Amino acid sequence: MKKKKRVGLIILIVVLTLIVVLLVSAVICAALAFTDNNKDKYTLTETDDSLPMTALKNSVIGSEFEASELMINTYLNQNICTSEESDGVLKNIRIYFHKDEDAEIYARIKYMNCWFSLYMKASMTLDTENGIASIKFHDAKLGELPIPDVILNPILENAMKNNTYAQFKDGQLQIQTRFDYNIKSVHFTLNIEKFQIQDGKVLCKTNNLSWELILAIKDFLISEGQDILGSLGSLFS
Repeated sequence: MKKKKRVGLIILIVVLTLIVVLLVSAVICAALAFTDNNKDKYTLTETDDSLPMTALKNSVIGSEFEASELMINTYLNQNICTSEESDGVLKNIRIYFHKDEDAEIYARIKYMNCWFSLYMKASMTLDTENGIASIKFHDAKLGELPIPDVILNPILENAMKNNTYAQFKDGQLQIQTRFDYNIKSVHFTLNIEKFQIQDGKVLCKTNNLSWELILAIKDFLISEGQDILGSLGSLFS
């Protein structure tokens, strides 16, 4: 009987110890998650909204141009961040580019109705044939708490679910880099052909939009001419 009581007491002590360890771990994880040492990193105090016009002007002749961190971060904050307050919403996105290292990304994200500081490293590949830039994230942290992919991926997938130009798929953020335009019967494409990361900036290049438009108008005129000739032929047949 005494032996059974001793065994029961040992089991109880082990269970209580495990509970205490889990509670302490939960408190530590919560404290790390709510720790925000990145306020000076993700706060965007200056803005530069010239990226769309800079890209458009240089796309006319397909020339290379520089896009600064400030230009890109302003564009991302204007097109990805929203005024919504639902889970998964991103705020204050800030990317730091490094020539020979992965980019660093800082932001704020709403998760389980709380705001957290988010940090990630990112590597990017550009698929010009399919018009997609794929970004792979790693070394992510919520506050100072490391986040495994099994938790990070659903968060990012939810954050991008209603975005028009980007989606989170197969563990990567896929951003559209080719845009097709239709003006009545004239069709043309704007495609990013170069995205080379430098320190603090990116060197970009698009296809030659002037040449693209010339070809599109030529195809339109040929098509219209064939329709006119066909109509004239039917009148005299």
